[in-house]
Amino acid sequence: KRYSIGNIEKISNNTNIIYYVREKISSRIDKIYKSNEYIKIFVLGDTSLVEDNIIESYRQNGISHLFSISGMHISLFASMILYILKRVSYNNYYNYGIVITFLVIYTLLVGSSPSVLRSLIMYILFSINKLLNLKTKSIDIMCLVLIIMLLINPYYLYNISFQYSYLISFSLILFSYKLKNIKNRFKKSLYISFISFLVSFPITIYYNYEINIISMLLNIILV
Repeated sequence: KRYSIGNIEKISNNTNIIYYVREKISSRIDKIYKSNEYIKIFVLGDTSLVEDNIIESYRQNGISHLFSISGMHISLFASMILYILKRVSYNNYYNYGIVITFLVIYTLLVGSSPSVLRSLIMYILFSINKLLNLKTKSIDIMCLVLIIMLLINPYYLYNISFQYSYLISFSLILFSYKLKNIKNRFKKSLYISFISFLVSFPITIYYNYEINIISMLLNIILV
């Protein structure tokens, strides 16, 4: 069904600090960057300025995850901040504390999607495991993340973003022993892309009724 809007009436200003900060960042992006719509996708997950046919082309090519806030963004930001902090301080508790605080704020800022929330919880648990030297296996941490996520919202199980995010991450951890033995960066990227493709194949077919074979190659190039 399609609806037409007769008029829009402003009731009051939104005083939520998260929305305020998000709006400030959005305004700053508009002033600085010419390709502001793409910067907003990468930083804020805002696709409102991008045309529907472009979004659809991302989906058809199997690269839509690169243009939405996901675990890749969380890992990238966390690695960057931790790299800088380790040059300033040798206190790992202090460094990881700052990174986790930033990631919590960023997760709230971009809307706490299932894939982002999974990445945040996973990063926190992996950080605790490393700092306290608990020696918990990665696969056990992933199972614990799954339990926590479903306790927060059992309906995440039916969310396509959650299904993709969790299943691919789970599979990469299962095959991580293979990745450690691959020294060539291109071969490693190809292997990761191939595993991701195979694991996501049933989900993609179920929801989209089609699959793009060259998405493996596109992901290697674009990532």
